Amino acid sequence: MKKLLTALCFVLVASLSCLAQETYTWKKHKIEATFTKGMKIYQTDGEKVTITNGTAALDFLPLSQKTIDKTDDDDMMKLIPQIAENLEIDLEKAAKEEYECINGAGVCIIAPHKTKDMYGVIALSASNDGNPYRYFIIAGLFTEEDSDDIEEIISNLNYKN
Repeated sequence: MKKLLTALCFVLVASLSCLAQETYTWKKHKIEATFTKGMKIYQTDGEKVTITNGTAALDFLPLSQKTIDKTDDDDMMKLIPQIAENLEIDLEKAAKEEYECINGAGVCIIAPHKTKDMYGVIALSASNDGNPYRYFIIAGLFTEEDSDDIEEIISNLNYKN
């Protein structure tokens, strides 16, 4: 009986944590993003979505095949300096790593902000399937306390089949 009660409590807690998350779907691009508890949609125009929790703010933007050429990975990398300049982050102190998301993969740049006690993130990804390839940018600022949430949001980006 004790094991059953423990199992039921676990299911209840897991269910409640799932309810606290918010998901946004770009139907046209068949891409879905799930935001961690506390993150709320601040602004959207149907394509670009901005979320915040008060200390972190992230912009989500799908890109069209016309913007990026999958045959040339440098096309995506050329976007990084422009985005970094807008975020005012120091690319000379940046850490870069590759990551996987659901049905896709990308590169993530994290760098300190030039004047604030914050970090900037630029995550560029592409779908694994190429009919046609789909691309996505996540960019924004966050505090050290938000780093786990940012990582979870980026890795849960879902290129729907």
